[in-house]
Amino acid sequence: MWQARLAKTTHAALYAALIVMPVAGYLGSVWSGYPVKWFGITLPAWGTAVPALKEAISVVHVSTSWALLALVGLHVAGVVHHALRADGIAMRMTLARRRPSPAARGMLTVD
Repeated sequence: MWQARLAKTTHAALYAALIVMPVAGYLGSVWSGYPVKWFGITLPAWGTAVPALKEAISVVHVSTSWALLALVGLHVAGVVHHALRADGIAMRMTLARRRPSPAARGMLTVD
């Protein structure tokens, strides 16, 4: 089914973007010549200013941010589509993984 393939592709692309974007941001900071700060901690500098690489990786970083935005929008559209479907597939997908508790199955007794 094409929707299942689209969902798997979207999820894979989301995970790839979540890895590529911070790595590109880090490398952009390294190649900018400025110190890299992570939550206020200055990380050791291992690179120098390389303007050409900084520009190239900035394009990757910005492109990935737009792709991430589009992928999240596509994901939300899929959620809304499944929530509004008449056959209730979203509820079945949510509830199918839940097992009744032992008390609900009558396995536990209270004396």
